[in-house]
Amino acid sequence: MTTSSACFSHLYQEINRTILNSPERERGTAPGETDAWLKENAVILSDFNDNLNNLAPSLEAQSVELVRDDAAVFFCANQSLLRYLQLIEDLIRKHFPTVQKISFSLDYDPETCNEWVNADIQITGDIGQVIDWEDAFIKEWVSEVPYPERDKIRLSSDIM
Repeated sequence: MTTSSACFSHLYQEINRTILNSPERERGTAPGETDAWLKENAVILSDFNDNLNNLAPSLEAQSVELVRDDAAVFFCANQSLLRYLQLIEDLIRKHFPTVQKISFSLDYDPETCNEWVNADIQITGDIGQVIDWEDAFIKEWVSEVPYPERDKIRLSSDIM
């Protein structure tokens, strides 16, 4: 996920440069000058608005509810997985721009006696979009985390 400052830095610079070089800045605006300036710089402002609209879901994701069960954190500490716990959180935020909640809990399979941390996410979006996000997430997760460690932290999702 691109941050707003990285995503918009070029556009901010162009708008800043245009405003700093405008006669309105030096002498104040007269009636009609604001409209003229807006027409003259419509392309820059349109690009900025389009990028802002594209980034809007990820801007919303900055206020993600995060729940870490103590048992899950303890398990990760005992298994030397704390860095992967942070990594999966970062990758979730990166690849699922509409994530609303991330919950980490310890799960257990009584048949195999295996334990793992479940990273359950609540997201909004259409199924096709979520599948694309998940594919990108899995590709990066598998490339960053070796087996068997990646099998000890698993992702599940609830599409709202």
